[in-house]
Amino acid sequence: MIDSQVEKQELNLYLNRTYYPTGTNGSLTDGMREISKTIELPWKDNQPRISCIPEGTYPVVIYNSPKHGPSLLLKKVPGRSMIEVHSANWAMGKDGTGKTPQLLGCIAPVTQLDTETGGRPGVGWNSGKALEKVEALTFPVIKAGGQVFLHIRKAA
Repeated sequence: MIDSQVEKQELNLYLNRTYYPTGTNGSLTDGMREISKTIELPWKDNQPRISCIPEGTYPVVIYNSPKHGPSLLLKKVPGRSMIEVHSANWAMGKDGTGKTPQLLGCIAPVTQLDTETGGRPGVGWNSGKALEKVEALTFPVIKAGGQVFLHIRKAA
């Protein structure tokens, strides 16, 4: 499947979000199948470092992050910069207060959402494994000169 997507030179991914006061959960798909779940900060009017980013369509590039190494970076995010896709299991931090968040507006792929077992929004599991899956799909397209777009929207 990856080879055929590289040939297309364009990959569209869709992040369908569910918003909660304490976090944002999502499902990342290629339009046909789920690639991973996602966690983010709650929506707080796009305030830097405390809010998830606005819904919209964003070009995605590979960026050499000082903290995370080669990472996916969203471009053209209104009022924001350096929005990465990286691993994290607690968007607001382990205690859920936001005093020690693992995300500052970025998006973290996860294999399972904590809410699936009665837990908190913005919490997920096996983020490193989920991130590897997302990068295995996107990096070859970008490295071959193709384009990746992330379409973020509210879940139906």
